[in-house]
Amino acid sequence: MILSGILIRANLSEKFAAILHPVLKRLFRCSPNVSYGIIIGFLCGFPMGAKVTSDLLKHEKITPLEARFLFAFNNNIGPVYFCSFVIPLLGIRKPFAYLFGMYGIPLLYGMVLSRTVFRTLSAQGACTCEKRFAIKDALSVQALQKPSILTAIDDSIRTAVQSILTLCGY
Repeated sequence: MILSGILIRANLSEKFAAILHPVLKRLFRCSPNVSYGIIIGFLCGFPMGAKVTSDLLKHEKITPLEARFLFAFNNNIGPVYFCSFVIPLLGIRKPFAYLFGMYGIPLLYGMVLSRTVFRTLSAQGACTCEKRFAIKDALSVQALQKPSILTAIDDSIRTAVQSILTLCGY
C-alpha cells in the first residue's frame, strides 16, 4: 500500500504500467492509470484493488467512470494467497480451471464491460486529459511541481495505516 501510494503521489503510476499498458489498452480500452489499477488489483488482490482505485480517483489520475469500471471487476483474491494457501488446502492437483475461474473470468468480464456498459471509457479519459492540461496551464509553475518524495512517503504511510486499521475494524 505504501509503495503504491508513493507511485501515485509522485506521478509514477503510468511509468510503472508502461510495459503492460499497450496490451491492456487493446483489451480494456483504458488509460495508463487504469492499466496500473488493473495490474495492482490482480497482482495484490483485495483490498489493494479497491485502495488503488480509490487513490487514483482521489488524486485525479482517473475519472469517476474509470473508477466504477475498475471496481466492477478488479477486486479478487491475490494470486500468491490463492496459489499458496487455497489450492493446497483444497488438495487441487490441476489448478488451471480454478485459476481461470479466479482470474480469467474477471478479466473477460472487464473486457466485456469495456465494450458494453463502459464503452465511452476511452473517450471519457481523453476528455479528462484535455481538461487537466487546461487547468495546468492556468496554474503557476510552483503548483505544478511534483510533491516531494518525503511528503509522498509520509502521506502514503499515513493512509496505508488508516486503511489497514479500518479493514481490521470491519
